[in-house]
Amino acid sequence: MLDRNNGPTGTELLAMTGPEAEQALSVLSFETQLACILQVPWKERMSVIMQSPAARELVQALPAEEVFWMIKQRGIEDSLPVIARTTHEQFQYLIDIDCWHREQLVPDACLAWYRVLGRCNQAKVLEWFEQADDCLLVSAFKQFLHVHKIEEESDISEEYDAMPPCTIDGINYLRFSSEDAQLLLLPLLQVLHSHDVGRFQSLIEGIIWDSRVEAEDEALHWRQNRTAEKGFPTFDEAIGLYGPLSEQELQQFEPELPDVMQRTSAHRPSGLRVRYAVAGDRLPAFLHATLGFHEDSLRLDEFEQLLVTTANKVMVADCMEVRDLDDVRRALRKTSGCISIALERFSSGDPAAAATLLARHHPQQLFRYGAHMVGALAARMRRHPGRIWTGTASRFTCFYGSPLADAGLGLVRSRPLFYEGLVSPGSSLYRDFESCADIDAAASAVDRLIAADCLLFECAGLDFTVLEAAYVNSGTISDPAEITMPALLSTLLIAHTLELDARVPLLSSDDLRMFAERMSNSARADMAAGFELFFRQACTWAREKLAPLTGDTGVVEELIRDCLAPVADVLALLSSSSPDLRHVSAVFVKPV
Repeated sequence: MLDRNNGPTGTELLAMTGPEAEQALSVLSFETQLACILQVPWKERMSVIMQSPAARELVQALPAEEVFWMIKQRGIEDSLPVIARTTHEQFQYLIDIDCWHREQLVPDACLAWYRVLGRCNQAKVLEWFEQADDCLLVSAFKQFLHVHKIEEESDISEEYDAMPPCTIDGINYLRFSSEDAQLLLLPLLQVLHSHDVGRFQSLIEGIIWDSRVEAEDEALHWRQNRTAEKGFPTFDEAIGLYGPLSEQELQQFEPELPDVMQRTSAHRPSGLRVRYAVAGDRLPAFLHATLGFHEDSLRLDEFEQLLVTTANKVMVADCMEVRDLDDVRRALRKTSGCISIALERFSSGDPAAAATLLARHHPQQLFRYGAHMVGALAARMRRHPGRIWTGTASRFTCFYGSPLADAGLGLVRSRPLFYEGLVSPGSSLYRDFESCADIDAAASAVDRLIAADCLLFECAGLDFTVLEAAYVNSGTISDPAEITMPALLSTLLIAHTLELDARVPLLSSDDLRMFAERMSNSARADMAAGFELFFRQACTWAREKLAPLTGDTGVVEELIRDCLAPVADVLALLSSSSPDLRHVSAVFVKPV
């Protein structure tokens, strides 16, 4: 038995028959009905709403964004029961989002919505014409209608033959752009004329005399004012999200230490739904954990709205399509990711402390700091004048290999992305940053890219053009794309140890045998121990060379270990009676 404040889940509602759902909803309070409705997927939501005796009130209580996606997922033509029950503000939002592309009115979209409006009741039609902006009505109708008006002093017998065939009042003759436009729009105008002659005359005068361009510009102005309240500002304003943070803005974020009461309060599952934007997607793990420390559902609802509003601004700044659900979800993932990064960094990874931060700072400001961290990392990558860089991205990818090259290419995009292969080996996806671990992994990749570039082309003074010619001419490689950073660095380090010509690092099979003997002899016939000693010496040399060129050389050891790892397998080949080094790629070996 359901009580008034404990409703069924969305899944349970969908499993019920129509009469069962109607009975279940009828005993619930309005607030509980609304909470149940919001758990139902958009496409099926209308069917459940219509089972409630408070269907109109439920529709009108939904956020305009929820109504929009419910209608778009089900289809405009099939959503008439919902559309007919919307408030003017909700219906206006549908038009504002679906009938504009960037700053241009879309005539076909306007006609599609007028088709649906014509199927609503007269009250809905009059509500639209009486409350919509004059400039929007005029600019839309001028796309499909030309009006010829008979002046008072005119002789109707002389002008009648030249008149368009259609008129409502015997004074204004209407010529529609197409038969379809006439079938859709004429009945709407007849309803308006029957119930509000003054409004009809005002619309007709606007169609006759107003400039379409000026009317559309004014309609755009009012549309921007309305959508700005939903977080859709102009592009110039939205791009400010990525503007540099001042010292004062940076200093306002200080690590938060929650008091004893906060630390001992129980963590609760997050009640945040972010319904229309994620619908089944997940929030970043740290943000989800942080929201679990909010005990006040009203604060969660407020944060949810501010999160969505900030994501809408991100959509505008990143030139995403507001009507594309994939773009909506991308914007929310990016927004929640940057917010999560800022909270994690300034709370030192403590969700309870992050909850305190979240209560004190606007989500948009948190987003700006998270985006600032990503942008600073991307700027460092772009500023580095690499010798093998994105003049040709394919050459850069071949030289540095995955995941380093992919990480760098993700960062130099107009909107930087994280290469997931850095933290999930085997993944080749690019996505938005969502944690401090992502930031740290990408920063490490940038450090290694820059360190490798400095070691090879500044410290060692290698010339890539000379290397290409020497390696191809010697038959070591057949294609310049076969030159890779790990093989080049490994060959350079071995040549340096053997005191060979390091200007064109290139080994022979005899050089490799000599190197293997040295490794074995240096550690009393223990090849592995000798190789480890060589590795430590290589790291010392690299750090000494890099010290004047880079501030942090802590990544050198990781870089050199990764590059040298395959060399151990090459040395193992030398123990065979007739080693085949023709296909070795870990180092550059001259063919016999």
